[in-house]
Amino acid sequence: MKRFWIFLFIFSVAGCSENKDVSDLERFTQEAFKDHTPEVEPLPALQPQAVFIYTASKLIDPFDRENLKEKVEDLPSVAGAEGPDRSRRKEPLEAFPLDSLKLVGVLAQNDQNWAVIRAPDKTVHRVKEGNYMGVNDGEILVVDDNTVAVSELVKNPVGRWEKKEANLILVE
Repeated sequence: MKRFWIFLFIFSVAGCSENKDVSDLERFTQEAFKDHTPEVEPLPALQPQAVFIYTASKLIDPFDRENLKEKVEDLPSVAGAEGPDRSRRKEPLEAFPLDSLKLVGVLAQNDQNWAVIRAPDKTVHRVKEGNYMGVNDGEILVVDDNTVAVSELVKNPVGRWEKKEANLILVE
């Protein structure tokens, strides 16, 4: 086995010597490709493009916020335009977004429906019609057998307050 390693070492050192004769390889490559020219497909002709001159830069930009604010006075008054009541004391469920709250049950007591809501911090709250929940001043309008209807106050892109309806559905 020792002789094999010595032979391998001598063979690899002999292969790395500087006395390399590659003239036969150079001669072969010159003669092999002497009569062969590669075929190159011609480039397609360039199609003339139609000239387009943009002239709308002189028009009013419909996405500019300043243009929207100038037109606020022209808008009709909508329900909830006065905004949320800031003097009202916040309820515990108003600390969480409405989509993070889960309806886990509905209770009935003295002809009054109560919804059982689980908050993201795993606390359970009992609410009824007229209570508030969600970060957008969502007032509970109706507590049904398996849904809770909430009306939230949100600002539209123009800056006016408007009411949006949302529902929490009991999932078993």
